[in-house]
Amino acid sequence: MFVSDFALNEARERIGRRWDSTEVYPFVNELDTLLRETGFSSINWRQTAPCHWAVVAHK
Repeated sequence: MFVSDFALNEARERIGRRWDSTEVYPFVNELDTLLRETGFSSINWRQTAPCHWAVVAHK
C-alpha cells in the first residue's frame, strides 16, 4: 500500500527485480475513502515500514 504514485515508483526502483508487477497495490487515500464511505470513523493510519501501513477504525 502506498501514499502516492511517487512512493510506489520509488519502492519499485528500490526493490528492483523482486518487485511483483502482477500485484495491484492500493493507495492509502483509496482505502481511506472507502472506509469513510462505508461508515467507519476514528480512522488512524500508521506507517509500519517503508511499504507497509496499518489502519485502525471504528464501525
